[in-house]
Amino acid sequence: ILSKDPDIVGLQEIGDSAMAEELGRLTGMKFVFGQSLGRMDGYGDAVLSKHPFEWVNNYSIPSASSSRYQAMGIDVDLSNIYKEGTKVRFINTHFDWLSTIGSREARLATVEVIEKGFFAEDPRIPAILTGDLNAIPDSAPLKKLVQKGWVNETLGKELKTIGPKNPRKQIDYVLIRPKENWKVIDVEVLDAPMASDHLPILMTLELLIQ
Repeated sequence: ILSKDPDIVGLQEIGDSAMAEELGRLTGMKFVFGQSLGRMDGYGDAVLSKHPFEWVNNYSIPSASSSRYQAMGIDVDLSNIYKEGTKVRFINTHFDWLSTIGSREARLATVEVIEKGFFAEDPRIPAILTGDLNAIPDSAPLKKLVQKGWVNETLGKELKTIGPKNPRKQIDYVLIRPKENWKVIDVEVLDAPMASDHLPILMTLELLIQ
């Protein structure tokens, strides 16, 4: 994170709120923890941001496995880069992982939770979705996300993220919407096998003000 100096980071499988706070301290970034188990001293996800943000919500999402997952969202204030009052919605999540029928249906249902939870009032707000979706690019959950307006821009690259030393497939993503509000300048998978059991994706974006 320090070497790439990103504006916003979506992190999954965070141990607890203390771990999120420590990552914020180490990077010098603002942080927020999204709990999966209903308590701050339990498992969840986190977002780091250089910029001020407002909390939107943290929704439990469907799971057919013994694990519990959620989708967290913040509105990031980019007034210091763009015109005053410019905000983007940043969603960070981790989908159910099993290959069972129940987990496949849970991943599809999660798309609806994200839509109803974060976009019912304003489906056109510029947004970024990051996460371990436990689904490959041509899978049903990704197709459903695309139907909802999410764009999976790869710039023609293969973005394999798992496993960390010899990546075989992509299950981690940075998605954007609506298409006309964004220009993808670059996207790459970083070689960081010591950081996680997944490889991180770095996307460079320009927000196009309409």
